Amino acid sequence: MPERGRAWRAAGQALAYALFAAFVGFFAVRPAWTHLGPGEAVVKVSIVHRGKPLGECRERSEEELARLPPNMRVKVVCP
Repeated sequence: MPERGRAWRAAGQALAYALFAAFVGFFAVRPAWTHLGPGEAVVKVSIVHRGKPLGECRERSEEELARLPPNMRVKVVCP
């Protein structure tokens, strides 16, 4: 009896994988969607506004820099 249950479980798992593969395959090729028509283009412009600093910028001392991890060692700090 346990052999039969194992076979049903394997068949169910194979069916689930096949259904998932069919689902992914369908949506990989079926939806015919184009972003833009021929002869069209999009220009995107991104603008960043930094705003006012909260305080004066200052230079860190060599001692402060030595205590920081290498990736955090920035000479000038602006709050």
